[in-house]
Amino acid sequence: PKTISLSEEFFSGEICDLELKINMLYGNEQNCDILWQYVEFTRVFHSERQICGNTLEAIKRTISICKDNDILQEYLTSREKEIIDMVDILFDEDYITEAYEKSLREEGVEIGLEKGREEGVELGLVRGLERGRNEERSLGLSSIVNALKIAVGNNFSQVCQLVRGTEGYANVSDAELMKYWN
Repeated sequence: PKTISLSEEFFSGEICDLELKINMLYGNEQNCDILWQYVEFTRVFHSERQICGNTLEAIKRTISICKDNDILQEYLTSREKEIIDMVDILFDEDYITEAYEKSLREEGVEIGLEKGREEGVELGLVRGLERGRNEERSLGLSSIVNALKIAVGNNFSQVCQLVRGTEGYANVSDAELMKYWN
């Protein structure tokens, strides 16, 4: 296209508060204008980064390829060291940013694990207390059944009635009492 419109490209042609129209400039290889050379440089650089990653090797290969193909040759020859230093700084910033983000992720994982451990311990304590209470209740019920059996004899229904009259055991079932009968 000769012109790109912000509203056309991003808002389906709807009217918006800000409209921006860009006139596109296209260079071609025949006239080797500066615009074409910059576009070609960025294309080569992108390609070399895909091969070498964000490394100095990628920019050195880009400069070499472009100089060999007469793309920004004069500029690249006169400022090669400056370009390499600048890209090296940019790549270092990328590396530092990636390393920082990685350390934040690792820290987040560690915090999550610690919190998980704490919640696990808390849940374990709650379950342990509940289990202890159940075991204590079972022990108490067993003791009560055995004592009443001795006191009133082998009369199961009378033992059941007396157990249910004991504090904390009002709702105990016959089946549960039967577990302690023998």
